Amino acid sequence: MASLPAGVTLVETCEWFVGDQHVVCQMRSRSSDWQRGALTVFSYDAADSSYAMTAFGSGGQQSVARGRARGDTLVFEGELRTAAGQKRTRVTIVPRADGFDLTEQDADGQGGWRPSARVRYIRAPG
Repeated sequence: MASLPAGVTLVETCEWFVGDQHVVCQMRSRSSDWQRGALTVFSYDAADSSYAMTAFGSGGQQSVARGRARGDTLVFEGELRTAAGQKRTRVTIVPRADGFDLTEQDADGQGGWRPSARVRYIRAPG
């Protein structure tokens, strides 16, 4: 399970794109000697009541996924492409009073899922 090491900060800001049809999020993670980032776009498809998530990582990663709401929870499944290859992934977003929890999982090759990362997002005051 991935976790942030001591001294690492992660900040993500999201805002509606012009026209209020998409949400664009920019993430930056830093330590004293490195920096990483990601750009993610969330969209809603009213025709089939699904969500699209497209993400680009500063290391060249690309992720494309489709998702649906299950109650208050959003569950996306798709593919992540990196220099090492391609893999199936699942992202689950669960709202909380002060933000949300995000869990990433990778396909285990046997029809199941293996947790790969968990992040608790806390809404900044203001």
